[in-house]
Parts: sequence; structure tokens; C-alpha cells
Amino acid sequence: MKTIDLSAHIFIQELELLDMITQDGRLHISNVKLAYNKFMLNFTHVFQYVVHSQYCYWNQLTANSS
Repeated sequence: MKTIDLSAHIFIQELELLDMITQDGRLHISNVKLAYNKFMLNFTHVFQYVVHSQYCYWNQLTANSS
């Protein structure tokens, strides 16, 4: 569940930064194409960040359990 929660949280934050969704979660239809183009440029960075965060999370879990 932590992986899904973290990924979803990062994904939603990124979309908010791109003004693709409002704070209440509705799409800005007029901005979807522009935001999509921006998001595709940032997708690799977001993905790497999620993977790195997850790696740190699992390292912390492993350290705490031993």
C-alpha cells in the first residue's frame, strides 16, 4: 500500500503544479493538452523521484526491523 500511496501522492502533486487539476480535483479542460505536454517532459523526473523515495523507504524499513 505504501508504494501506491506514495506514487499517487507524487503524481497528484505534479498534476497540481502543472495546473492540470484544481484543488478540488476537477480537470481544467482547457489546460489538459498543455499540461499533458509538460507532464510528459517531467514524467522521467517524477518516476525517478518516486523510485528513489521508495528505495529510501524500504531501506528505512529494513534498518528498523533488524
